[in-house]
Amino acid sequence: TCIYKKNNQLWLHNYGYQDQLLSEARCKNGYGNKNNCLNPCRTIAASMQHHRSGEVIFMKQLVGMRCGNKRDGTEMIHDGYVVVGDTGSPRYFNHKGRFDFFWGRCKDRRNG
Repeated sequence: TCIYKKNNQLWLHNYGYQDQLLSEARCKNGYGNKNNCLNPCRTIAASMQHHRSGEVIFMKQLVGMRCGNKRDGTEMIHDGYVVVGDTGSPRYFNHKGRFDFFWGRCKDRRNG
């Protein structure tokens, strides 16, 4: 999932869905499973066989890391807490503790 600029307009790319204009999207950062809105630096994808949607997980390694974008005011110093709000491919998300992080905006839909 990412937001990219094309023809001077912002577009939302969500894997498996048709790209849409950001201005028309209900969730301004993209959609996770069950149409949950994704939140940069907070939402992670995980296997639903090993984790549950809405599960809060503390990751000590994230504490103090910078996340987000200084230019658009979304930069934060991470406190280590993330929430399972999306699923991943069973091919890769096949054990407990395997996550995919959603960090927010990207250069273009192919270059996060």
